[in-house]
Amino acid sequence: MIRLLLFSVCFTVTTFQYAYGNNGNFSRLYERFLVDGNTVTVTIDSHHAIHTVSDKFVSLTLDSSQLKYGLRHFHSGLKKIRNLAKGLAPAYLRVGGTAADSLSFKSGPSTDFIMDERELDTLYHFARDVGWDMIFDLNLLHRHHGEWDSTNAESLMKYAASKGYRFHLELGNEPNLYERRGIHVDPAQIGRDYGKLKHLMNSIHPFNEMMLVGPAFTGSFHVDYAEKFLSTGSTYIDAMTVHQYYMDGSKAKAEDFLNPDILDNFKRLAIHRSQEALSKHSKGTKTTWVLETSSAYGGGAPVLSESFIAGFTWLDELGMAAANGIPVVARQNFVGAHYSLVANDNPLPDYWLTLLHKRLVGRKVLKVTSSEHNRHFRIYAHCSKEHGHPHGVTFFFQNMLSSEVKLNLEQYTNHYYELYILTAGGDGSLTSKTVKLNGHELHMNGDSLPTLSPVTDRVWPVKVPGHSFGFLVSPHADASACP
Repeated sequence: MIRLLLFSVCFTVTTFQYAYGNNGNFSRLYERFLVDGNTVTVTIDSHHAIHTVSDKFVSLTLDSSQLKYGLRHFHSGLKKIRNLAKGLAPAYLRVGGTAADSLSFKSGPSTDFIMDERELDTLYHFARDVGWDMIFDLNLLHRHHGEWDSTNAESLMKYAASKGYRFHLELGNEPNLYERRGIHVDPAQIGRDYGKLKHLMNSIHPFNEMMLVGPAFTGSFHVDYAEKFLSTGSTYIDAMTVHQYYMDGSKAKAEDFLNPDILDNFKRLAIHRSQEALSKHSKGTKTTWVLETSSAYGGGAPVLSESFIAGFTWLDELGMAAANGIPVVARQNFVGAHYSLVANDNPLPDYWLTLLHKRLVGRKVLKVTSSEHNRHFRIYAHCSKEHGHPHGVTFFFQNMLSSEVKLNLEQYTNHYYELYILTAGGDGSLTSKTVKLNGHELHMNGDSLPTLSPVTDRVWPVKVPGHSFGFLVSPHADASACP
């Protein structure tokens, strides 16, 4: 009892110690742990899934600003780029961002930039060929007498329909921040604008069969703003979309990526607020999608968002989103800016993390429980990817402490496991742009993805190095919730 009481104030591992506040609100947010020294013991409910996410749970974005420059930074025809993209299929590709509200198709006002047919063709064919479904963000600031002017959108949709293209739509980007740009659009009117778009979609095949999502609120939106939108627009959307960033890219510091208070803001802000608003207007029929997200806004934090350390925000977000019923999370960006997965046609550390998640983590989310929780070592559990281990369980975890932690899974200590530990590449700096899998640095094999092989063992507990994250697959967990 004394040791557990002390643990609620401080978690000690060997020679390193982190102090943290004991906040009861988080006892339901994260998996909870019984800690003995530096050993974390975890159990799961293997009989019931608490949520089921989309098969496109991990999705991608391409910022609309790429179209402003004629897609010259997007080398969609390269075999390497296509293989990198195929590795992350199936997924949605959301083409959107701030620039979406300055974009016109073929012609438009002088304040807009123009996307031509060739650019739409390039985007659509790339997404189709690599196994992604496109979501295209239309310009909400095409307005006339206070209402959305659908003329340009109709031109785009009719061209796409004539080519047999099938893609989903969104309207506008972060409208709750329009006031900062001196633009006022009432959120209830935006809901009516969504109704106008939905009626247009219903009149043009195949858009009558496609989804309409939106309206791309930032994570800092106010619940009453969302409720005003939903009061007029909830019946027209298939999902409410929000954006999630942890920090300002121009001010971010390395320690911010390891700060549990910053990581916890995701649930406190974006998840809680969107679910509160939806509960009053959709009666459980709609969900929240995180359709744009990365570590830091403003194009990311130079050096940091493109390095190994960014994986701590990214992996925790994937775990937290699924555990709270978010079915889709779209990473900003596949290519472009400091927070991209791919730069100069080469994968960055977060790409490898995303690829492993795609290959190992299934759709069904399992509940992890114990008698206490620790905010610097986090672990989540899903059924394993169905085609690999039909009754297996995949755990993914991160150790934000600088010291080793031993992980013990009491239910499976008689079973062997497959372990994938990711650590910083190069000299081990957390700002490395490369990553090691089980001690071996990952690189492409020419234009092809390498084999990602686990260490297979049955020695418990599992040693998790300081400042690392990874995946543990228990192939023979015999979890009745899986598949």
